[in-house]
Amino acid sequence: MSPVSERRLTRQQQAAEQNGHVNRSVGPGTEWETVVRVVPAMDAVVKVFCVHTDPNFSLPWQRKRQYSSSCSGFIIGGRRVLTNAHSVEHHTQVKLKKRGSDTKYLATVWPLEPNVILFPMVSAEVCFSFTSTYLDLRVAMGMASDQKGVRVRRIEPTAPESEVLKLSDILLSFDVVKIANDGTIPFRDGERIGFSYLVSQKYTGDKALVKVLRGSKVLEFKIKLQPHKRLIPAHINGKLPSYYIVAGFVFSAVSVPYLRSEVLVADINIRYEDIVNTQVITFNGKPVKNLKCLANMVESCKDEYLKFELEYQQVVMVVKTETAKAATLDILAMHCIPSTMSDDLKP
Repeated sequence: MSPVSERRLTRQQQAAEQNGHVNRSVGPGTEWETVVRVVPAMDAVVKVFCVHTDPNFSLPWQRKRQYSSSCSGFIIGGRRVLTNAHSVEHHTQVKLKKRGSDTKYLATVWPLEPNVILFPMVSAEVCFSFTSTYLDLRVAMGMASDQKGVRVRRIEPTAPESEVLKLSDILLSFDVVKIANDGTIPFRDGERIGFSYLVSQKYTGDKALVKVLRGSKVLEFKIKLQPHKRLIPAHINGKLPSYYIVAGFVFSAVSVPYLRSEVLVADINIRYEDIVNTQVITFNGKPVKNLKCLANMVESCKDEYLKFELEYQQVVMVVKTETAKAATLDILAMHCIPSTMSDDLKP
């Protein structure tokens, strides 16, 4: 390169820097070698295009309007691609596109598994409050002037920590790392971060050393971190929700996606239209274990009346058996409902 060319290039760079547009090329040596090594690895990344059709939890016999989404996936060999379960949940169609390609390829989704074993767990079953400004509370809890920590104000009964921690315990440290009054811990040079960061670095089955203040005494516990034990399922694993309909009353199974019961208004269920999101305790005096149990009891009922007792001592829903079953057929036809129950409840 001649000196003139060098000066011309320098002037162009100076002008670009003055205008705020700097475009520096990759220099020779180790920088370019690093780029070359990264490019083949990027070829293992694909873009996933998915069309979803989610269930309609208010009207469980039908689905919602379709919508599209996209995400990233990674080729893992055997003509398979690994991606997030929620990215292809309730899929209708899935396509893949390779890096730098303009062609999309149809893909078949294998069984979904929403639980990622190696994903860091943040414990959401224990709630804390800070003790920095509550001077009277600190004294009442038996905290010394040099002690710092956060107060446990709520524990989920089904959480594994409920066997060790108690309400109003003062959490002093987690894995020997002291917790400040504002719930933070040291992080990098001169920075602080919420102590939940320590929990996020743990995995299912790991153990953590926890130091708490209880009744003016410092106690240490070694807690084995376990997943939250749910009373109702968190996922329906791509299946349609279960439902059962009689006399316009819609009964659904409870899950985290919030399957809510609904009343299809008809002459037979006047005065019951506003009953929603309510648990059925008994049917004709017999306890209801699950939705399939309720469907079987109603279908085989020979009593003159159908009596549904609801939670919170609400009014008992009572309809005549013969009239209810006859009205159910008319209600199904009116609302274009194909069946009185979902396929998984049919005998």
